[in-house]
Amino acid sequence: MRKWTMSLSLGVLLFAAACSGNDENNTAEEEAEQQDTNTSEEEEEQASENESLEMDNTSEEMDEVTAEEIEETEADLPELMNMDPEETAIIVNGEEIPASQLQNQLGPIFDIFQSQEMEDGQMEMMMAQMQEQYLAQIVNQELMKQEAERQNIEADEEFVEEEYETIRSSFDSEEAFQEQMASLNYSEDQIREELRQVSLVEQLMESEDVLAEYEVSEEDVRSYYDTLSSQDASLAEEGFEAAKEDIENTLIQQEMLRDLNDQAEIEIML
Repeated sequence: MRKWTMSLSLGVLLFAAACSGNDENNTAEEEAEQQDTNTSEEEEEQASENESLEMDNTSEEMDEVTAEEIEETEADLPELMNMDPEETAIIVNGEEIPASQLQNQLGPIFDIFQSQEMEDGQMEMMMAQMQEQYLAQIVNQELMKQEAERQNIEADEEFVEEEYETIRSSFDSEEAFQEQMASLNYSEDQIREELRQVSLVEQLMESEDVLAEYEVSEEDVRSYYDTLSSQDASLAEEGFEAAKEDIENTLIQQEMLRDLNDQAEIEIML
């Protein structure tokens, strides 16, 4: 099963990060203390790099098509966080997405930034950037979900439960698991829904329609690899052949998302 990171929200990415460090950090509070040793700039850079290396080249490229709609949405974070959670934040092809979906994901990032010492206006600027990136991500999530539904693709519930149990068993206790969910304002149902998204995206990217419509050249794959491997020693060590298939799928996904965005009706309500 490939890792389609872009289909995961920031909240689940943070949840997964907590799981990977659980042997040394058994509670959400201890995890936050470890994160606080980094600067806010490193925090943002690492989150962006992790996403780009597994799924997308950069958040800017991922956001390219929706940038025009999102440019005007850099409202200050307190306004977003104080919105009624049930209020519509985004409309994608008539499908309304509530503000709570943004608040739940940006809230933990906001908490991390608040714990850092920053110059006046720095946190607001960084949160505006995170908000812009996540708006594009959530639009792309919805577009892929709609395309999967159009192709009558359904999530693999066996995969969902297996992955959910993998996350859950990464914690030393049920209490630690529940504490981490509470710290990220997450529920078991939300985790499962994110995993369903992963399943849908993988099946969509392997569907006959997508494979028949999209093709990338060896030159493009090599160029992409060269760019990423120059920034990441582990990828360079892994080698081109080992990374080739995932890069091909990443580039195909980018092309598909550009087409889906071009054809979509998107309204940002912030």
